[in-house]
Amino acid sequence: MRLAFWIPRSNHLKILAPVARMARSRGHERLALYPLASLRGLKDDIVPGGGMDSLADPFGPAIGIGGEVDAEIHLRDVDWAVAVGLRTAPAIRAYTRASGVKWAALDSSGDNLLYLLEGGKDALAEWDLATTLAEAPRQAAAIASEEDFGRALYELEPIGYPELDQLALPGMTREACRAKWNLPAGGRIVLFAPAARPAQLSRLRRWWWGRRDYPFIARQVRRFCDRHGALLLTKTRAKHRDPAWLVGLSDRYVGETCYYPFDLLELLLASDLVVGGFGSAMAIEAAAIQRPQIWLQAWPPGASEWPAWASVRRKFFFDAGGLWNHAGARTMLCYGPRWREHLRHWADWGAWPILSDFARGQNHHAVTRWAGAVDGKVSERFLDLLEERSGR
Repeated sequence: MRLAFWIPRSNHLKILAPVARMARSRGHERLALYPLASLRGLKDDIVPGGGMDSLADPFGPAIGIGGEVDAEIHLRDVDWAVAVGLRTAPAIRAYTRASGVKWAALDSSGDNLLYLLEGGKDALAEWDLATTLAEAPRQAAAIASEEDFGRALYELEPIGYPELDQLALPGMTREACRAKWNLPAGGRIVLFAPAARPAQLSRLRRWWWGRRDYPFIARQVRRFCDRHGALLLTKTRAKHRDPAWLVGLSDRYVGETCYYPFDLLELLLASDLVVGGFGSAMAIEAAAIQRPQIWLQAWPPGASEWPAWASVRRKFFFDAGGLWNHAGARTMLCYGPRWREHLRHWADWGAWPILSDFARGQNHHAVTRWAGAVDGKVSERFLDLLEERSGR
């Protein structure tokens, strides 16, 4: 079987690379296609000599694509084109599918469900295979939708989250990750991940929050770390546009560096506690790695969630047993009456959280309920589907 991986953004590598690596082990031909108009340096992330050196390049040749005709030329002899997300490459997909190229969509943290909830039941007609993470969210979305739309959601194939297959890579241990990132071999480390991008707040309210509340919240995290003798490791992304003062507040500050092996997974493995905000899907990775978590919620759900997504997100993240609210993960509200007093009390008196066996089980239940089995075999299940539908 010959596979082409469409890679318009570097962060798609965290999902596509595990699949490509498994395809290589099965003897399938592979190539990577990327748009020539994409961010400079993307090719360096895909080919040997870039981000893949230590694990050997899983993709094979990497080819820049200038447009629909160019894509058709390189996809002509391909069995499947594989991409991340149902909203990816609509023009190229339409053009090449008319010539007989089959396209398969992988999911990223649940975005395929969101796209269907926003875009309607016809979106899947543009794909030959579309996947999602787990059965339970698919059912919840179908129940919450109109009857015809609900039937369309059942066309998604639940396979799990391919990104989490990286946890089975060599070197994915606490000790090895601390050594790789030059972190102390002993002592406590808090991973602080402040993704401050609420979907529904006005620009003025975001500005005011960033000037007044955000610095106060971050200072309390710093105080908690100092009281427990913990190193404060801040993990961020360029799109978060962090204020300059956050760098000075942190002992270590890490931006986007590599998606395979994924730097976030390595830093989570190196850490002892995750303090996340503000409504982050990073809870998926934190629960999969089974770290105690404190999730800072800076806005009411209605202000931080897209309306089409709100009911499903609440059930699997906010409500009891969800990724932000179970025995291994505590939610702290940073809005409403006396929230500053409560957060300051945590910083001054809060105990260092340690996962019990029950809390670890709750971590496991929360992540598998949303993201499917964390068994290192998601890429295998996806390739099984491609082979079955190719008659191989």
